[in-house]
Amino acid sequence: MRNSEQGQSANFSEKRLERACQHVSDLWFPPNPDLVSKLRSGLDSGKYEDDIDSLLLEVRGDFSLYVYCLKEVIALLKKEGVSVPEQATPFELLRTAGLKNLKAILETDDNSISRHFYDGMSDYQRSRFEEAIVSASTSQVLAESSEIDPELGYSAALLRQLGLTLIAWNYPSVYQRALSMLKGSKPEDNVTLDSAISEVLGFSPTLLALTLARKWGLPTRLCEALDESIPDDEIDFEKVEEELESDAVGYLLQHLCKVGEALARANNPETYPTARTDWESARTEITRRLGDDGIRQVQEAITENCQAYLITTPDLFKAGTILELDQRLTDYERQALVDQNPYLDLCRAHINRKLLKLYDMLRERDEAEDCLRYLIKDVVPAAGFTAGCVYTIDPADQKLVPQLKLAKTVIRTASPVTYDPAKPPTDLIDLAYRSDEPIVQDQVHCGEAVFASYAGLVGRSQRIGVLYLEIPDPIYQGSEKHHLNHFRAFRCALEHCLKLA
Repeated sequence: MRNSEQGQSANFSEKRLERACQHVSDLWFPPNPDLVSKLRSGLDSGKYEDDIDSLLLEVRGDFSLYVYCLKEVIALLKKEGVSVPEQATPFELLRTAGLKNLKAILETDDNSISRHFYDGMSDYQRSRFEEAIVSASTSQVLAESSEIDPELGYSAALLRQLGLTLIAWNYPSVYQRALSMLKGSKPEDNVTLDSAISEVLGFSPTLLALTLARKWGLPTRLCEALDESIPDDEIDFEKVEEELESDAVGYLLQHLCKVGEALARANNPETYPTARTDWESARTEITRRLGDDGIRQVQEAITENCQAYLITTPDLFKAGTILELDQRLTDYERQALVDQNPYLDLCRAHINRKLLKLYDMLRERDEAEDCLRYLIKDVVPAAGFTAGCVYTIDPADQKLVPQLKLAKTVIRTASPVTYDPAKPPTDLIDLAYRSDEPIVQDQVHCGEAVFASYAGLVGRSQRIGVLYLEIPDPIYQGSEKHHLNHFRAFRCALEHCLKLA
């Protein structure tokens, strides 16, 4: 019975994938309309009669048009009984078709290419073009350094972006839902856009692209570049690079494409939580293969390859040059932390400035100890708090232990506090550790002096301790709201220093 159910499930999945292939093939995604008009005018005027490569270079500059022409040319060759050469690059296949056939393909009705239009494309659809160009340009340069035809590297990378792009245009609600899942994840969750789409749609974008490539009859090497069934760690890339005629060269292409994909993700930190680690891994591999000048070489390829888009869509590459990527990532990370501290704007101006300086230190990746010292010894006293410390939980001893101290506390002695989750709280620190909201005590008399105190949980997603601060009553009175906002801002900043948010 179980085998029967598994067989039915497999058949259902296959049929769903088959329907999706037909759906995306019918609707496709839009080519640049201005480029299409330009190419048609050039063909009518005889501009490309003696220079078919110029035509192909312009076609190659448009993701949609390039892959559409490629599949149509292969279909044409098959119809004429011509077998597709296994070693041919897509560029060579297009050249084989000849000018007459290319003209017939390009002059087909616009709706035959795609039923979508450039006008009104969403930001997430725009970003698919950007990621495709960054990925393909990187793979192109890396392929050449590995003595593989750069056009093969470029084309393989584009085809690896095909599934995502087709889904973004033809299953927009699925794509948006997957984006929300991705943006809501953390790097350690190992959520990818591919896996999120697969969870919603029932198959991955990569499988969609691979299925289409095999249906069209693309050369084996290109199909291998799409095949994720063999992990990188099972392929001897050094051997493959030494013997480029090896059947496994497609898997080397896949590896190079993945470097470009990591760079493309890094270029879009708003979408990908893994942008920083993607940047580090991509930069390391690019530098290893191309030398210290590698990032500049990739940027030059990107600039050249995106010209067809920039003519009509000048804001396509909103993020900027990858030469500035490290700084852009740092700025983004700083701003992301600032945005996660909702109390910053509620602080008084001088405290706001000091906290922004702290976030600059975090942005510059200063040592955590230096950031903590600046927060506790400089920022907190500037708000009028005169004493306090950070208690951290010791699960083994079931105690909250005082660690970072601002100054000697007056209201209470900074000593370990017993924490027993099975019993009611018996101490302010214990109570604060169990509460999501800060605990405020005022009118606490210590001899002739009067104080107020604040205690609040540190690490709301991962409870690690309590921030405790004291403030003299004359400073506290009349500004209770400001001091509570300051305390909340400090607590949030402390969590950022400890990388708890």
